[in-house]
Amino acid sequence: MSSIKALFGMALGVSLCACSSKPDERIVDDSWQNIPAAHVKELVDLVADRSFDPMSVRIRKLGLSSNKLPPPRAIYCGDVNMKARAGGYTGFAPFSVEFDGNKKVTFIFDEQRSSASKEFLEAVGCISTRGNAG
Repeated sequence: MSSIKALFGMALGVSLCACSSKPDERIVDDSWQNIPAAHVKELVDLVADRSFDPMSVRIRKLGLSSNKLPPPRAIYCGDVNMKARAGGYTGFAPFSVEFDGNKKVTFIFDEQRSSASKEFLEAVGCISTRGNAG
């Protein structure tokens, strides 16, 4: 009887630990922890859907933009690295996703590192170029 209790206790402990596990292996750091789980999934799916190789996507530095919007609206920022058609990784580049409730309304990815993308990402509070040389 005590072995059954021990097994039940171990199973309960494992299931409790699984609740705090990373929601997607394509997130390479712990930055996702302060973002609602539904938004994390949507962010990863949205970024991966725009990739040549969705499973190659690597996301880091997820966070809320410095531009605070009234709930349920939110702008999330991060860096994404993904494989190009030639097979090599492109290098981490910033992105933003805006949610209006649970609906995605904007996705910007600065793959080309263009000045227009940088201006937009700075305007929505995802990056800051002030004080940077070059």
